[in-house]
Amino acid sequence: MSISAKMSDYRAVYYRYQRWEESIREGIRRLTPKQKAKLQKWIKILEQPRSLYLKFFSHPEVAAVCTNCQGFCCHTANKYLEPIDLIYAVAIDPEFRLPNLDEKFILEKISSGEDENVCLFLSQQGCLLKNERPHVCLFYFCLTERFAKFLDFPKRLVAEYYYFKEKRYQAHNQYDHLENKILSLLKKVELRYFYKEDE
Repeated sequence: MSISAKMSDYRAVYYRYQRWEESIREGIRRLTPKQKAKLQKWIKILEQPRSLYLKFFSHPEVAAVCTNCQGFCCHTANKYLEPIDLIYAVAIDPEFRLPNLDEKFILEKISSGEDENVCLFLSQQGCLLKNERPHVCLFYFCLTERFAKFLDFPKRLVAEYYYFKEKRYQAHNQYDHLENKILSLLKKVELRYFYKEDE
């Protein structure tokens, strides 16, 4: 694929995310107090698994494994963000904004030789989304031998590793279930760009 074609693909993905963010922000603004209370209730439910997984991956030993890996999981697909991720980020922090990915940043990603599946928000300094990274990233457990290193960790970490690895399917299902509910709520007040099929 030519550089211009790759640039066009990256721009299209980023533009779609920007449209989602714009529509989500407007949708939340238009909610009635009763609807906002319902949204916040659902957001708190989503916050529970996020905080648990963030805590697990914040252990120095675990963080070291991921850092040394240099983002293998960030190269497996180029469409990581779902509407629910932006809904969560905006609902938690009204000042949240997607990182500004200018033409220079995108061109450098392409010129660096990174494969076409690399996440748009992966920089040389790591994830640009920080703690607001998509749930698919938070609940991802590497299926390669990299995580076999956990067997040498303290027993408490090994136990947590297997616990969270098993619970990730439940967390994914919970996100999917609440995403449908929240999107239905927001579509009542803001119809633009709220369809996952929107490409």
